[in-house]
Amino acid sequence: MNLGIKKLILENLIMKKMLFLHGFYASGQCVPAVALQEAFEGRAEVLTPDLPMHPKEAIRFIRDLIDKEKPADKSFTMQKNDEWPFTS
Repeated sequence: MNLGIKKLILENLIMKKMLFLHGFYASGQCVPAVALQEAFEGRAEVLTPDLPMHPKEAIRFIRDLIDKEKPADKSFTMQKNDEWPFTS
């Protein structure tokens, strides 16, 4: 099997991860989080943690989670909640 085919197979076996960060006074089980989990089921693991209420604790928690998950590519795309179609 050539190297290109092996790489393609490995890329398809590795599940992509998405991190959804809810707003304050919400939870990791809010409507947009659940909708993302359902929309990407089988194609990506959608992480929807409950964040601490205090902003500094939330930032620390997020950094620790990213370090734990060890993304191969530290670049990310951020979607602001006010641009999200599920905003209530």
